[in-house]
Amino acid sequence: MQRRQLLRLLGSLSLALAIGSMETMGAHAADKPLKVGLRGGVDEELWEVAAQVAKSRGLNVEPVVITGTASPNEALNNGDLDANSFQHIPFLRDQVKQRGYKIVAVADTLISPVAFYSKKYKSLEALPAGREDRFADRPEQSDPCARDSA
Repeated sequence: MQRRQLLRLLGSLSLALAIGSMETMGAHAADKPLKVGLRGGVDEELWEVAAQVAKSRGLNVEPVVITGTASPNEALNNGDLDANSFQHIPFLRDQVKQRGYKIVAVADTLISPVAFYSKKYKSLEALPAGREDRFADRPEQSDPCARDSA
């Protein structure tokens, strides 16, 4: 199985588990979809699978792709969505603090693998002892990556 297929499978399973946890959050009318805001790309593919799994469990989940400058958090805060899945916790906390949103994290949906990139080093073992790498300190830029500073 290729790495990309494995990641999609694992992501779909994670989403399916998150959808399963929604069953305990209270009944949502079967005829009214649970609208989940997300960004496009791989998230869209994963949520289509999650929606199928949810349907098999009697839940009506509708993935809603938010494009352009529109904010899934803004849409959720305004009541246009029932949930969203596109961000990490530091970004959510910053958005709540900066914009006064009345939203909270209720479950993890997709956990992406961490990747480190370097033009100079071929493995973590090759890094010299005491080496320092830099990570973004702003929540909107804190993707889990490190850049070779040498």
